[in-house]
Amino acid sequence: MSEKAPKKKAKATKAAPKKKAKPKKSKVKAEKEEGKVVMQKVDLGPAPRPIVNSRHGFSMHEREARGYSFGELESAGVGAGEVKRLKIPIDIRRRTALEHNVERLKGWYKEPERNPTREPAAEKPASKAGPKRAKKTAEEKSE
Repeated sequence: MSEKAPKKKAKATKAAPKKKAKPKKSKVKAEKEEGKVVMQKVDLGPAPRPIVNSRHGFSMHEREARGYSFGELESAGVGAGEVKRLKIPIDIRRRTALEHNVERLKGWYKEPERNPTREPAAEKPASKAGPKRAKKTAEEKSE
């Protein structure tokens, strides 16, 4: 009187095809394209280490700092995106902007050349839409 239920067959699973790794694009030189600003990668090497004054007893000594302060980076004209891209060390606790650190950064950092290929706004063709009409006021509607 014991009936056995039929066994379920195991479904054959297809192995997913492996994705091929895409070749990485070289960032050394970017191709010039119409209507885009093109920047070329410049290899600057590692950023120079910042120097701070530290107290030792009754005198001051210079030593290497952990990183640049935000004031030094701003004075040198280095943006937040550039700091990340160039891997410039930052010390968020520092508040001073020492002039010799700013000069070291300016000497090391050279802004990449930009090739402006966009046409000026004055030379752009007018839009296809007609002139905008001014809305009538309540007084004009009643007339």
